[in-house]
Amino acid sequence: MRFVRCGASVAVGVLLTAAPLEAQSSLTRPYSSWVVTPHGITVPSGNTEQFSAVGMGDGAVEWTTTGGTMTATGVFIAGPTPGTYAVTATTAAGSMSVAVTVTARTASTPRSPVPVTINPGDNIQAAVQANPLGTTFLIRRGIHRRQSIVRPKDGMSFVGEAGAILDGEHAAGQAFDLYQTRNVVVRGLRITRYAPPNLNSALEGAGSDGALIEGNEIDHNANGESRAYGLSIGSASIIRRNIIHHNGWLGINGYRAVDTLIEGNDVYANPPAYFNDTVGEAANVKLFDCGRITIRGNHVHDGIFRGIWVDTMRPDVTIEHNRVVNHGRAGIWYEVSYRGVIRNNYVENAGYHQTRLPDWLRGGGIEVSNSPDVSVLNNTVVNSLNGIIGLQAQSYRDGPYGKSQLRNLLVQGNTILMPSGQTGITENVGSAEVFTSWNNRFVGNRFELLNNPNPFAWMGQQLDERQWQAYGQGTNDLFAR
Repeated sequence: MRFVRCGASVAVGVLLTAAPLEAQSSLTRPYSSWVVTPHGITVPSGNTEQFSAVGMGDGAVEWTTTGGTMTATGVFIAGPTPGTYAVTATTAAGSMSVAVTVTARTASTPRSPVPVTINPGDNIQAAVQANPLGTTFLIRRGIHRRQSIVRPKDGMSFVGEAGAILDGEHAAGQAFDLYQTRNVVVRGLRITRYAPPNLNSALEGAGSDGALIEGNEIDHNANGESRAYGLSIGSASIIRRNIIHHNGWLGINGYRAVDTLIEGNDVYANPPAYFNDTVGEAANVKLFDCGRITIRGNHVHDGIFRGIWVDTMRPDVTIEHNRVVNHGRAGIWYEVSYRGVIRNNYVENAGYHQTRLPDWLRGGGIEVSNSPDVSVLNNTVVNSLNGIIGLQAQSYRDGPYGKSQLRNLLVQGNTILMPSGQTGITENVGSAEVFTSWNNRFVGNRFELLNNPNPFAWMGQQLDERQWQAYGQGTNDLFAR
């Protein structure tokens, strides 16, 4: 099978069957390189430093060092002997080492704070109240039952040993409520079987600032028919390397957060089973009215509803290098939001729970609805109900940053395996402006169409390749059948 430019007689020697799809399968490790941080640092004897690994796959990280001590959660404790040592992170995907230099302690060297140890049965909230800002709590392995940490003090850290479990036993509402806190760290814990109140999460970060939520497993948190979530994000936060699955309505929720990074998480089966979502909210990831958010390098998969869904967003959302697989509805949905970019994602088998309509597009691998100034670049979309689609739909109100219109959509450099379904734009507002006046364009994409007779949607019609290009779309596209 070969790609050819529509209307050209010269075949282009690029295959879309084995090689490109095999290459995309490497996105289970979604980064082009591994990163262990920090690197090249100096730590005085007896002090500690937290290390993190990004881009090394979804499995657990084993930490080792050639000098000093490493905890299971990546905390390096400098030994008494000065020198330069290696800190190594190892996963099933491989290993990476960075250098750390240990220096002799002097009388003026400040000591790292000694962690407060929390054993199973201890009251964590009481320990929070009894200790000052910036305290680190080491949560020992074992089951910590029905613990709720409400508004810890700024700069506090909660670090779990391997096997540390916060178990709500379907009775406690939330493991953490970080509202109005700053720079809190939650790392290395399993947070399970909490029953969050309606519109709340087991790990509630809404209204917080500067939180680091890293390396946790957040699972099986739900509360009957209440809209209960696994994790809610705050502003200026980092949500990294968590495993979030089998939670109520949403795995990751966001509301009015800004400047937050969601990176390298494994998010799946949120919610765990189909139900009648009359609200229209259920998804693995849904953010609402957030801005300057980056969603990068996550594995989002096996959700009966949507994968990554951003709704009524402020400008400058970036969705990149994610692997989004097996969703009943849209894989990535950019809905009634403003300027943003969707790039270098791999999306497969979106829309399997929906049926194809003759006059409307839905269930796209990537959907952009009523959103101006969005670029969809260099993604791969495979075997979804529809490919990459734009929608101009009625009943959306204009927002604070301009009209809610599908303008300046650029779809370029994508690879789309589409044996059925369509790529293109549809509208139900009774106006052709979305096609003729709003600068929406599909340029330089590659399509494998097999026996799909009319794979494109434009001007209310179902089109073949030549008709698509006759409307001025598909410049420099490559087609294979």
